[in-house]
Amino acid sequence: MDRSSRGSHVLSGLLGVATVLASAPALANGQSTHLWITHDAVTHVPDGPLAEFLARPELQKMFDNGTMFPDGGYPLGDDYAEIAHWEPFQIAYLSWIMSTYSAPLSDEGREHLAFLLGMASHGMADQVFDSLYGERVKLYDGAFGEFDTASDLIMMSNFEPMTAPGDWVPYVVFDSLYDSVGYDVDPERMMNGQNLLRIAVNSVGVFSQMPDKVAEAAEPFPWGSVHLLDEDVSGAPPCEGEIVARYWRVLWALAHGQPLPGPVLATMPADGAANHPIDSSTIESWVTLVFSRGLEDAPLSEASFHVVSEGGETIPVSLWHYYGQDAHVVHLRPQQDFVANTVYTVTVDQGVQTVHGEALDGYEFRFSTGAQGPDPIVPEWPADHDPSPDPGDGDGDGDGDGDGDGDPGDGDGDPGDGDGDTGAGTDTTGGAAPADRDASGCGCMSTDPRDAPWPVLAVVGLGIGVGLRRRRG
Repeated sequence: MDRSSRGSHVLSGLLGVATVLASAPALANGQSTHLWITHDAVTHVPDGPLAEFLARPELQKMFDNGTMFPDGGYPLGDDYAEIAHWEPFQIAYLSWIMSTYSAPLSDEGREHLAFLLGMASHGMADQVFDSLYGERVKLYDGAFGEFDTASDLIMMSNFEPMTAPGDWVPYVVFDSLYDSVGYDVDPERMMNGQNLLRIAVNSVGVFSQMPDKVAEAAEPFPWGSVHLLDEDVSGAPPCEGEIVARYWRVLWALAHGQPLPGPVLATMPADGAANHPIDSSTIESWVTLVFSRGLEDAPLSEASFHVVSEGGETIPVSLWHYYGQDAHVVHLRPQQDFVANTVYTVTVDQGVQTVHGEALDGYEFRFSTGAQGPDPIVPEWPADHDPSPDPGDGDGDGDGDGDGDGDPGDGDGDPGDGDGDTGAGTDTTGGAAPADRDASGCGCMSTDPRDAPWPVLAVVGLGIGVGLRRRRG
């Protein structure tokens, strides 16, 4: 990917490591932003056993290392990074956890589950950010290349900068797990990648306190740099945190042998939203669904999706399965304008195929192009499963030494069959977690975001974003 001369100048002076870290095309969230999203997502999980698990201070290092891990191979030019972003590898890891540790989870089992949830946060956040916020940055700013770096710096200028955690990665387990999915990477290489990510996080922490440097980095992105914390913009980091929290609830259910709580994590617009833009030529008119599971790309088509007005008129749509195979995000791009002051129902037919061999339940939600939104129709998700006994009360068989080698001790390091089948996900009965009811939350806009009143964020710092990506296009 061609980089601007400004971006190259910005990166050139960073601790001598910039050349390595800037060696791959840059998309998506930076490392510090990924950590912020994981921490923010915790606040969106309802009270219950999952929230209690996420609040355990002894697991913070595992959450944070897992959140960082999927980008480690990019500066090394190693595809172990790309593989780690996606659900097949992550569910293979979950299957290994479930087959290695029985309930209640031991100390080591809890550590692995925390690391997995961090990885899942990273992968889901990137899909949401790229497909929604990133597409808007491309459109409104005419560029995207170094935005991971710029956004990381701007984000950290508004908060206390993140600090990289001490090392805890299941290197030994992952050595075998990657083998099981047909990829060869040794633990030392993964360790080198994780070390580079820690440098990135700590560098952003330092340089985000230098106003002139981040002003320079943010200059190419006049729209993208000022909407990062705007909750009314689809795919902004606060929106990512909400969706990650719902995805964790899916993984928690699967980890405890429960059915999916619902087939869809979130929609933009939200169920019950008002003021949806009517001009089909704009990105703001798109209808987006984020599914609870990665989808098979080949059988997916417009025939399974219907956008119908209350008067019975169907809006034809063009389907875009963003990133294709294994991905969760589907855009429905209207091929004609919506009618003003009209309620529309979006229906997803039963039987959408996941990469795990599931046929998802059908799904419906409603929105309006007028000032008054319709009553929401998406049912609430069931409460998060409460294991019996509670995992936190188990006596545990791990020593909890946190030595970071990821070797479970009593396990043989065999990740199992790697087919990603948890044995729990075929029953998809239930609704999806409803989006914000007031239609003012995640990505539900009442005005064009180019005109939305949003205070200009403090523009500070310079550093290494390191959301370095070679994502499939």
